[in-house]
Amino acid sequence: MNNLPVSKHDSVASVPSEARVQRIRIILAAVCLGFGVFFIFWRGAMPAEGLIRWFAQSDSWAEGKVLVSNPTTMRHYYSLSVAAILLIAGALILGDSIWTRLSERSRDAAFSFFFTLAIACAPILYMLHAGYEGNWMSIDRIMDDPSSLPVFGHRLLFVWVAKIFQSVVPLSNLRAFYLSQAVAILLAVYALGKWSALHIGKTLSWAGQLLGAVLIATCYDYHNFYDIGTVFFTTCALIAIYKKQYWWLVPIALVGTLNYEGMLLVILVAAFAAYFDKPFAKWVPPIACALLMYCAVRFVLQTAMPMPRQVDWRLWSNLVKPFYFLHQMATPILALGGWYAIGLMSLRYCDARLKRMLLLFPLLVTVTYLFGQFHEARQFDAFIPVLVAVILTSSKRRFEATSRATSLG
Repeated sequence: MNNLPVSKHDSVASVPSEARVQRIRIILAAVCLGFGVFFIFWRGAMPAEGLIRWFAQSDSWAEGKVLVSNPTTMRHYYSLSVAAILLIAGALILGDSIWTRLSERSRDAAFSFFFTLAIACAPILYMLHAGYEGNWMSIDRIMDDPSSLPVFGHRLLFVWVAKIFQSVVPLSNLRAFYLSQAVAILLAVYALGKWSALHIGKTLSWAGQLLGAVLIATCYDYHNFYDIGTVFFTTCALIAIYKKQYWWLVPIALVGTLNYEGMLLVILVAAFAAYFDKPFAKWVPPIACALLMYCAVRFVLQTAMPMPRQVDWRLWSNLVKPFYFLHQMATPILALGGWYAIGLMSLRYCDARLKRMLLLFPLLVTVTYLFGQFHEARQFDAFIPVLVAVILTSSKRRFEATSRATSLG
């Protein structure tokens, strides 16, 4: 009896078709979403109100006991909770249904999007909870009267982004600042993903994003509008240099200089990295145009908003402070010491083109020595993408070597 043949019709009929399962999922998702929206606005009686009231009276939150004493208030939050459960369930069912229909390329894009979003949340939360507003860099002052802040007053790109948010929604200057920097962090993490893909592959590019986010967070100090934007524009410029797409440096220099005048260092790195390329006619015109664009932006800013000085000289203080305030040097050492040690050990695995980009480090040291402060790890934010690339390249090649040795062994 067990060996009797089963007709094709019977086997097909006994197993629901994939199309039928998909229809059931979509109908179930629509029902959940529909009832979820309904309960957002529902203020009438709800099932098991007595049970909810009993739980509320047993709750440790004293204010909650007061809220539940009002039937209207109790129903309001009860219905919102039910709506949230139904909406989440509907979204998950619908998302699963959509996911099964996506192409592999679309799935890769979705993975990349959510990796970027999730990783960016770490420095955003760090900014919200650990950042502070220095009295020398008042958010109110830079947004309301940037001309009153010499040096800082020309770093306006993300100040304008914050102003755009304020033009759409009434926001305090501080909240507009947070939104502008959330945008900067998302852009920086996204760019680090594209940069990392060049060194470890697209599938593992999230590793570079994660490393970059850690470095951004640990280097974060006082609130300002330009540090994280510097990571974004430097990363974009390095991608253009590495891929030898030099004309991209012109728009990057145009917009990036509105964020921070340190874009000049990246242009110098571009010239050094491209110097070994032939013919010169391929890279000299775009890099020269990028330099002219940088100078033009600086000239326009100074003309439109004259500043009494462009830099704060700190040559003498940087000779003294690292030793006079020795305890302050713990911050950059703890933030960057281990990562830079890993970077040094990784250099032997890097290609020549990436090694040329290391010029950015002595340039940053020189600028910090002349105008910056060595106890601020943020002075080396622009080097984050180079450090990420060095570590990723080393990790990839060491993994490949280990895999070969394992296969041979």
